[in-house]
Amino acid sequence: MAKKKSVRKKAAPKKSKAKKTSGKTTRKKTVAKKKPAKKSAAKKSVKTVPRIGSLVATTSTLTFLTESLPAFTVNFWQKTAILATGGTPPYSFRITDGTLPEGLTFNSSGSLWGTPAESGTWTIFVKLSDSLGAALTQAFELYVEDA
Repeated sequence: MAKKKSVRKKAAPKKSKAKKTSGKTTRKKTVAKKKPAKKSAAKKSVKTVPRIGSLVATTSTLTFLTESLPAFTVNFWQKTAILATGGTPPYSFRITDGTLPEGLTFNSSGSLWGTPAESGTWTIFVKLSDSLGAALTQAFELYVEDA
């Protein structure tokens, strides 16, 4: 008995979905449909924070660091400064009420200097403002002693 040869059939080539038109083959593009985004019932509050380089800047409460002024002495030149922290620098200082004794000067950087001419006690109200408009006012007692 002779052995039968097994013949394996080749699979028929798959038909392309390409269409032939005037000798050129074109393919039909399938575009996935995008689903519309779901809308949330509640609106989310987003706070924009200024960026500095790659760091996110945070702001804190504007505060006077200086709690009281040192005593000045008649006919003796001295200098001191009112300091602040928090908020958004640069800061600006100004006297909103009260007067300085003769011989002393105060500037917008918070510096107080000079040679007072007379002894006594004065009360000044200093307003501190930051670059974003936050403001705070504090009263300071200014003592000038005899030499």
